[in-house]
Amino acid sequence: MYATEVPVFASVLQVPLLYFFEDEIDPDDIDHALLLETNRLPTLEAKQSALELVRVLARLY
Repeated sequence: MYATEVPVFASVLQVPLLYFFEDEIDPDDIDHALLLETNRLPTLEAKQSALELVRVLARLY
């Protein structure tokens, strides 16, 4: 994922762009938020795509 795609990801998840850059978020809170947002996606295909994106991001980290 490129930095230019972060706004698209934020839009899909319906969160503010700064959500991804908050320094004081506990890792458990991030995991919980990702699960909640993934469950809100309308289709199984959308959920699978979001999870694949998270996997790609995890490999980059």
